[in-house]
Amino acid sequence: MSVRLWCCRPVTHLLTARTVCIQHSMRHVSSDVLPSKPTWSVRELLRKRDDVAVDKKDILKAAALCQISMSDKQLKTVTKEVEDLLHFIKHVQDQDVEGIEPTYSVKDQINRPRPDMPLEAQPDQAHITKHAKEV
Repeated sequence: MSVRLWCCRPVTHLLTARTVCIQHSMRHVSSDVLPSKPTWSVRELLRKRDDVAVDKKDILKAAALCQISMSDKQLKTVTKEVEDLLHFIKHVQDQDVEGIEPTYSVKDQINRPRPDMPLEAQPDQAHITKHAKEV
């Protein structure tokens, strides 16, 4: 048995945008490689009420260190976002990675610094006087 996978992508035309289903990347996949039941759910990643609590004082302290002032509305929004991030990080930390080789860089490129060669500055009198104010 094989399963057909369909690709849906947004297509834009001048001023209109619509989603069109395209058979562009239709592939046949053996049902043997697909799990019989879902292995995870998006709902698992969503934060439940009071699952992770962040003290608003900590958010205000971090904002003060960055010299950022926050309104009460911004404080509430940032607190919720930080709690959502911490909840997601908790799920990432709970994953079993025993025996999995770490992934480093896709490309093993090294940035080579260019040689530092100082040049003598020779100011052009015409250039300097062009931008100077007349007194």
